[in-house]
Amino acid sequence: MRKGIVSLLLATAACLLAANAQAIGKTGFTAYGTYWNGDDSGYGYGVKATKSLLDILFADARIGYLNFNDSDTEVIPLEASINVGLPGVITPYAGVGAGYYFIDGPMGNNAAGYFGQIGVEISIAMFGVLAEVRYHDLAENAFDGPSASLGILLKF
Repeated sequence: MRKGIVSLLLATAACLLAANAQAIGKTGFTAYGTYWNGDDSGYGYGVKATKSLLDILFADARIGYLNFNDSDTEVIPLEASINVGLPGVITPYAGVGAGYYFIDGPMGNNAAGYFGQIGVEISIAMFGVLAEVRYHDLAENAFDGPSASLGILLKF
């Protein structure tokens, strides 16, 4: 009888920890590197903050920096998105978002835009990695196109 109670308590504790890990797992910060391919290709980096809203729904806000070498243009994207993802150690997700893009250079002026994205996060405990592909559509057409990002995560 004692072994049964101890086993039940351990199983309950494991379930509570797993549920807590899933709830915690969608809130955190990510640092990433990115490649953006529009009329010119650019490389950069950024940070994003992610907040869990529901079990499978989360939002993120991000700021980045991109340098388009061939055209001597710099872009600072300020973006927010809403995403749906499957919970677990491997979390595939898809989402949509909008942003404002501060553009410095001959390729255009500051512009608003929107994007669609798909990605995957792989995490163990509080740490993980992210891979993401996005398609941007900006008012400045020179920046329309896909981007890809790789990053590291800290979740809490």
